[in-house]
Amino acid sequence: MHPSLTRIRTLLVLALSLFFSAPSNAEEHLERVHLELATLEEVVEEDLWFLGYQSIDVVEQGAADPVRYMILDFRYDDTPAPEALQASVRQICHSILLNRPLIRDLSHLGYDQVAIAFDDDNQYDCQ
Repeated sequence: MHPSLTRIRTLLVLALSLFFSAPSNAEEHLERVHLELATLEEVVEEDLWFLGYQSIDVVEQGAADPVRYMILDFRYDDTPAPEALQASVRQICHSILLNRPLIRDLSHLGYDQVAIAFDDDNQYDCQ
């Protein structure tokens, strides 16, 4: 085989392997998000439980497009003091925001913001 054809064939194989190994659809991104979120149990205190998440689209006044939130739902065994609650928010948000693959997957899925909730009435944005 001619050397230039061998080189082209090698480049083609490399390009195809990169194409098929890179996440190309929402299902793959969502699967990785689920796996990453499962590790949140390791980040939080013993009396704090990660229940799951929900997606919410919020249309802000004057905005053309809605903001898509991923709200991570946690519950305490007993309601903590406000200082402990804020420390949990910082700890969880810090863990999420430093997880670049998770942020990248959330972005690919159309999320604009991550928020933490400890009850049905309040949420805290990760910034």
